[in-house]
Amino acid sequence: MRLDDLRGALRNPKEHDLPSIVESISKHGFVDPIIMCDRTERIASGHGRLEALIYMRTHHYDLPAGLVIDEDGEWAVPVQRGWASKDDAHLEAYIILANQLTIAGGWNDKLLAEMLHDIHGADPALFDAIGFTADEMDDLFRQVDPERWDKEDDEGGLGGGEGDEPPPGQARPEYVECPMCLHQFDPTRNKA
Repeated sequence: MRLDDLRGALRNPKEHDLPSIVESISKHGFVDPIIMCDRTERIASGHGRLEALIYMRTHHYDLPAGLVIDEDGEWAVPVQRGWASKDDAHLEAYIILANQLTIAGGWNDKLLAEMLHDIHGADPALFDAIGFTADEMDDLFRQVDPERWDKEDDEGGLGGGEGDEPPPGQARPEYVECPMCLHQFDPTRNKA
């Protein structure tokens, strides 16, 4: 469907990290189609992606992979159709559920840390744009390898974390090192 023909739901309580969605679409293309409710002809899932595409077009980004230009030169977006809500309450319940399910699943922390290690080894720029804040990374590494984290923290090293200050006379390190993959990152980057 043409980007200009897509209409969001009348109510959607989910907030979006627009810069991260734009970055993701720029790096990986548009890989997750928008889901349309055929009863209302409005979006049931994909409001953040729609906002990101509008922003990207307005700010003259290149056409993301996964989109096409229609015969009028407009951006056309993949849309999944074929589902219709029973009524407005059913649609709004789905909108909330679709967002909540991704949050509720959580992570397998050990596997996540291993994958982050592999991604960093393959392409550090992808690692830096993975979407976790520095505090979230600290928490993950502390859970996966608490002995190493605590040891480095006790030595005035790389533990990091909010409120941790270096020993007197030492400057706070500019970068913190991931205990799993040894990638160094700025601990103040993306603070939530």
